[in-house]
Amino acid sequence: MTKKIFLHALALSRDGHLAEAVAAVAKLQMGFVQRRINHHKKQPDHREAALRLESALQAAKQHCAVPISPAPTASSFVAPLPPDYAEAPEGAIDFDKPEPFLNWVAAAWDRIPHLFLERLKYMDVWALVAPGSLRLEERPRRPPVEQILFSGSARGPTPPHAAVGGRPRPGG
Repeated sequence: MTKKIFLHALALSRDGHLAEAVAAVAKLQMGFVQRRINHHKKQPDHREAALRLESALQAAKQHCAVPISPAPTASSFVAPLPPDYAEAPEGAIDFDKPEPFLNWVAAAWDRIPHLFLERLKYMDVWALVAPGSLRLEERPRRPPVEQILFSGSARGPTPPHAAVGGRPRPGG
């Protein structure tokens, strides 16, 4: 079973899905993974994918809050490598499944699609505060949150995307 998991991670690496490849092998013993990588680096058809996976694992070790252990236990946490690209979440952003939103926030902002808040049906408060604080005018870089100007009545409720667009404008 562990060989199948490794081969799946190698295929993900070959296709450029490095964060998913790292996450796939995170629960395997790193000694086993390194032996498989070394084996596949010797094979011309798998060399590039094995090198990609190896460099992604090394980068993940440097970026993890908790290092990847040689033999992870059920209680250990291994953070996957943040992706360079992640799809903007749609539908809901909540604690039940925060990964799509967190991957989007952690990705390279100049290479990811805009987050359209009007496409969200539900959003936990923490998910509203995160892009709002990341979009403050003082910040040199901001995540690509689609800014929609709210033109409703002053008495009506303010939609979530109006709060994330930045500071309120006078008269609008």
